[in-house]
Parts: sequence; structure tokens; C-alpha cells
Amino acid sequence: MMEVILEVFFENVLENLDRGCLMARYKRKQMVDYFTTVILGCASGENCSEQEACQRAIECVLKFHDDAKKNNNNVCLLGKYHNFLYVATKLCYDWNLDDTDTVVKLLNTIYECEKTFEKLFEGAILGTKVTRLISGWKSDYSSRKENIQAMEYFLQHATKAKLMFSNHGVNRRFVDVCMESYGCSTPARMTITAGHYDVLNLLFKYGATVTLPQTNRHYTKFCLFQPVINKLNYSACNNLPYPGETVRCLRSLLKIHPYIPEPDMFVFDDNEKMPEICVDLVIDNVLPKNPFSLQYLCRCAVWDHLRELYELPFGIDKLDIPPSIQQYLHIDFDEKCTPS
Repeated sequence: MMEVILEVFFENVLENLDRGCLMARYKRKQMVDYFTTVILGCASGENCSEQEACQRAIECVLKFHDDAKKNNNNVCLLGKYHNFLYVATKLCYDWNLDDTDTVVKLLNTIYECEKTFEKLFEGAILGTKVTRLISGWKSDYSSRKENIQAMEYFLQHATKAKLMFSNHGVNRRFVDVCMESYGCSTPARMTITAGHYDVLNLLFKYGATVTLPQTNRHYTKFCLFQPVINKLNYSACNNLPYPGETVRCLRSLLKIHPYIPEPDMFVFDDNEKMPEICVDLVIDNVLPKNPFSLQYLCRCAVWDHLRELYELPFGIDKLDIPPSIQQYLHIDFDEKCTPS
């Protein structure tokens, strides 16, 4: 019954609406409300669970998008035909859909058309209002807290499925897919630029990349130390207080990466490179000045190995080690930790 109802809706209602009808957030919310009513009705009338009804609704949205694409020589029509996918993402989050296969289908479909997931990340990183001025899209989630929760929801499913996305011959994890409207920066780099320590920790929790080897020159915007050191150097050279969130971002970086790259390792273009570290940062104890402990270096090695195996964060608690050491490995252990 649900499939019939939604097929009629797509053919007789949505097809008659303006192509750009779903650009406005309130219009997408109306669609979410309508689908929620259908899900509740079908779950009750067909004697199935709400999870199953939600999963079937998402499948109907994907079929609508795929049919429209096939009828256009496998080229996405964008507009309402594509934006309805974001109605589906909101439904997934609202119902906390636990069917990873369906969520993965939805994420893959979005990436095939957009080559980015910035609409799922930008609200948590930049807030709910700024994004409309930059990317032309207003987040479907009403508050920063809800945006962060939605980001983690999709990170959990992408991590569980060990998703990888290819762009220009380079494979990237969901957490590292670049944000096209933001200078192709990674979500973690944009988070540091925005100065949100809590979101950065969340991205690290699910295996965000800190840096890449020098040989990957074209992709050196993965180096997350550059914007942090630039901000701190500016404060040190101008006798300004160090931005608290930036200092916390640096300490998060140092929890999982045991050294700061040399200036010549990462050159972005003729005008931007890894800066020399201002000596005041060491004098003021913003940067560690003592040798790293063996315990800390082991932590970084274990963390990096788990990240390579796509086992963050769930693999930490599977390790056959004492609970206290498991706790030490988690990114949110001891916020004020500075290696010593």
C-alpha cells in the first residue's frame, strides 16, 4: 500500500510542482511531515514496524530519483528530483533508521550526483544560517546540536559499512570527502577554520585524516596543522590572547598525531604553506617542549593502526586490553591532555 501511495504522490503531485520547490527548507520540512504521516499510517495499517515502514519509504525515494535519472540518459535532473534525497536523509535521522544498507544506498546516490557531502556537514561546522550565504543551502536540522547529532548518525553508518568514495583517482572515507563550496577543504579542516573543538573531536573519533605523506602533493590540504599554527602564530606575533578553541583543536591534533610537519613538507600554492612555528608558542606552553612519552607514542601508533583498519571508534572497545587503557585511547579522554 505504501509503495502505491508514494508512486501516486510522485507522479501526480511532485511532478506538477516547480522544479526548485525543494530549495527552501520549509518546503522540504513539509515533505518530511507528509512522509512521516504515511510511515505512521502504513506501519499501523499494514501491521509492520515503523523502522520497516521508514526503510520502504526511503526505497521509494531512491526509486523515484533513479527512474528520473534513467529517463534522462543517466544524468541527474537535479532540482526537486535530486533534492528529495535530502527529505530522505532527514527521515533517516528522524526515525533513527538502523538499516545501514539503505542509508549507504542513499549516501552513494548523493555522492554520485554531487561528489560531496557538504550539505550533511556544513550545519554542524558553520551553524544553521551562514551556510545559505556560502553554498545556497539551509540545513534541514534546526539547531547546531541537532546538526552534530545528524552528522554522527551518518558517520556511524558510513563507518560501519567502511564506505570509500573515489574522486580523481583518490579514495577517501566519508569523513574526509571534500566540501566543494568551501575551497574543497575537508570537513576537519573547515572545522578548525571555524574553531569548533567539539566537532573536530567527533570527526577524529570516526577516523578523519590529520595529514598525508609529502608524495601526495596535490592533496596537501589534508594537513590540519597549517590553519592551527597560522592562527596561533598570528596571536603570538601581535600580542593577542590565544584563541581558546584553536588551542583545544591543536591539543586534539596532538592526541593522535605525534609531530607537527616541517614547513617545507606541505606547500599548498605559491602563497600558502606550513608556517614556521613562532617560538612564543613553545615558551607559553601552547606547544609541548618536552620529549613525548612512550605511552603517548604508543597511543598514537595504536590509534593510527585502528584508523587504517577502519576500526575507529568501535574497534577500541574490542581490544583485549584493560578498560582503563581503552578509555585512554578514546579521543575525548582528558580534554586538557598535552603530551609530556
